[in-house]
Amino acid sequence: MGKTLITRRKAIQGAVAFMGGTVAATQITPLIDRATAAVSGNSGPACLNADQFHLVERMVDLMIPETDTPGAYSAGVHYFIDMMLDEWASPERQDRFVAGIDELGQRLGSNFASASPDDQLERCLLYTSPSPRDGLLS
Repeated sequence: MGKTLITRRKAIQGAVAFMGGTVAATQITPLIDRATAAVSGNSGPACLNADQFHLVERMVDLMIPETDTPGAYSAGVHYFIDMMLDEWASPERQDRFVAGIDELGQRLGSNFASASPDDQLERCLLYTSPSPRDGLLS
C-alpha cells in the first residue's frame, strides 16, 4: 500500500484549520503557556474524557512523529487541543469534535491503543483513504 506523506507544516496548517482558524498573535502566547503548564504538571484533560484524550494523544503522535526534532507528542499538542476545546470552542464545536473522536475510536477498534505504532498508522491510513462510497473516487 502506497503511503502519502505530508510535511509538518501541512499537518499543522490542517490542524489549525480543523480547530476553526487562526488565533491572533497576541492571544497565542497565553494559550501556549497554559498548554505548557498542563504538560509539565501532567494534569488530566479538561474537556475530553480519558479515552478520547488518549486517542488524540496517539493521533498527534502518528501525524507528527518525533524525528531529529520533537514531535507533536513531545510538544504537548494533545494538551493544546484539549485546552482549545475547553477554553475556546463553543459547546456545539466541542460536541462535534467529541462525536468525531468517538466515531474514530470505534472505527479504529477497541485494541487500537495497544496495537504497535505501525499497525496504528496502517489503521489510520485505511480509515482516511477515500472509498467509492465517499464519492471521491471515479
